[in-house]
Amino acid sequence: MASVKAQIQALREGEGAAYEGELLRNPYSARTWIAYLGIRNEAPFRERRLIYERAVRLLPRSYKLWRAHGAARDAPRPHRR
Repeated sequence: MASVKAQIQALREGEGAAYEGELLRNPYSARTWIAYLGIRNEAPFRERRLIYERAVRLLPRSYKLWRAHGAARDAPRPHRR
């Protein structure tokens, strides 16, 4: 398993590069975090979980982020074999 830093670097180089750049400039924007998670909706849950954890660490009082994180965590996912 790759380290968290390596996973974050991979996110910064992928399709979310524009969002990652915006989050580097303004990490306390809940709107940007939610938009970023919206484009990563089809990504594997591990990647989305990493983004959610970064977001709620910076914005612990954001009800929208916590609610979305809980809904994503509780959503049914395909079982791995």
